[in-house]
Formats: sequence, C-alpha cells, structure tokens
Amino acid sequence: MSLSQIRKRTIDLQKLREVLELKLIRQRAKMEQGSLIKKFTACRKGNCKCNKGELHGPFIYLSQKVEGKLKQRYAGKDSDKQTVEKVKRYMKYQDILADIRKINKEFDLLFNSYRDELTIKR
Repeated sequence: MSLSQIRKRTIDLQKLREVLELKLIRQRAKMEQGSLIKKFTACRKGNCKCNKGELHGPFIYLSQKVEGKLKQRYAGKDSDKQTVEKVKRYMKYQDILADIRKINKEFDLLFNSYRDELTIKR
C-alpha cells in the first residue's frame, strides 16, 4: 500500500470511528447486560407433535449472569418487553464497541505500514 493510500484510509477510518463514537456517547437510554436467544421447547403432553420431534417455538429467552451463574428465563411476556429492549440496546452498544476495536486494529496495521514505508532500509 502506498503512503497516499495509507493516509487516505487513515482519514476514512477516523471519520468512521468518530461516527461510531458519537453513537455511543449519544446513548442515553438505560441498558441491561445480557443476551437474547431463541429456543425451541417440548411441552411433554402425551399426543403433542413435540414428542415426535416438532418442537414449539421459537421462544425468546433472556440469558444473563446472576450471582456468577448463567441463567436463562423466558422473556416473551408483555411485562418483559422493556427488559428485552434494554438488552437489545446493550447488544447494539457492544456491537459498536467491537467495530471501534476493529478500526483501532486496522489503525495499528496502517501506522506500522506507514512507518515501514518511511524507514530507510540498508
């Protein structure tokens, strides 16, 4: 990669990172740590189709660490909608952080390449 290409990519990454950082800073709504998973379940009723392999679902479950242990609970009730939204915000926040980390890694590679291009080799 040429020096001008490295400079251009660095500027593009700076702009992208700034947009992502602003998204994080502007987050004002409460979040809740956890993950949302979809599960299929069996009801165990005698003649039900789930006994023949056709499980019910998918149902939304909330997966969280509680007192150091991983817990899952059904989160499909109307009373759980706020919690689900808080967890979705948390997951989106984490995704943006991951994108920023990828950009930072690319910065590191670019600046190493830039240094190497400017270093006199004997």
